[in-house]
This record gives sequence, structure tokens and C-alpha cells, in this order.
Amino acid sequence: MLEEVVISTSEFLILGDFNFHIDDKNDIHTKQFLDIIELFNCKQLVTQATHVYGHILDLVIVRDDLEDSFLNDLCVVDHAISDRSVINFCLNLTKPPRRKKVIVIDFKSYV
Repeated sequence: MLEEVVISTSEFLILGDFNFHIDDKNDIHTKQFLDIIELFNCKQLVTQATHVYGHILDLVIVRDDLEDSFLNDLCVVDHAISDRSVINFCLNLTKPPRRKKVIVIDFKSYV
């Protein structure tokens, strides 16, 4: 998937529950994962624990060179509703211009 996404010049965002301890640098799976995203010039932005047991399981990944251009104010907030924290961030995206479409119906041809 990363091979397809990184060749694009547009922003992309990968996020979700990756279900392994990204903060455990001694874990072989964590090391492999971090090596892969670095190889594809990506960056994992969550640095605080997102799980009640103190691990980072939920990730936000962007292209390293576009991080500051469209995503900011990332923070992890514990709402004590779940065993997971909430990840809040702002996306600086512009709404595309509204497209106008004119439809002309010739009612004479229906008579």
C-alpha cells in the first residue's frame, strides 16, 4: 500500500489501531514497522500512550515532508470512557470549489 501512496505528491493520512506496542523499541515487529515507514519517507506522530496500560497502539502516519503542511495540534486525550485515549488533531484542508452543473430539459420532446 505504501508503494502506491508515496509516489503521489498529495497529502495522505494513515490512522488506526495497529494493535502492537509501537513504543517498545525492543520488539522486532515494532522495529520492522518503524523501518518500513521510514523507508517510505513517512512519520508516525503519536508519542503518548493511547492505551490504559501505557502503550502506543493507535497511530497517525503522514508523509514526513508534508507533516506540517496539513496536520497540526495533535494531542492524546484520556476521556476515561474506554481503555483507549482519543487522538485529536486539526487538518488544514481546503474545501474544493463547488461544481455547478446546468441541466436543460426539453419538455417538448416528452409531449
